[in-house]
Amino acid sequence: MRAGLLTEVIKVEKPVTTIDEFGASYTRWETFIGKTKAQVTYTSGNRLNENNEIIFAYEVVFTVRIYHQIDERMRIIWKNKKYRILSLEENKALQSLTIKAELINE
Repeated sequence: MRAGLLTEVIKVEKPVTTIDEFGASYTRWETFIGKTKAQVTYTSGNRLNENNEIIFAYEVVFTVRIYHQIDERMRIIWKNKKYRILSLEENKALQSLTIKAELINE
């Protein structure tokens, strides 16, 4: 992996499910990796009309080093926007982890 290509700083959060005293469960997001370098590549984007609301659907590819223990349940924060992880692909020869993600509509 060429370290010079890792030019963007991302943050990774993991979900933590807790149960309150009434038995209701809720999910809060906890920082898993506070800061790491990544290569970010734009894949596609689209403008959609869902429930009479216009949203922007972007897909990006994040490439990080392989030693990060990232899984599909986590989310990525980049430039104050949250991205849902769609798929992970390890490349042991290049020591890289390729993450396909989509923008979360909040």
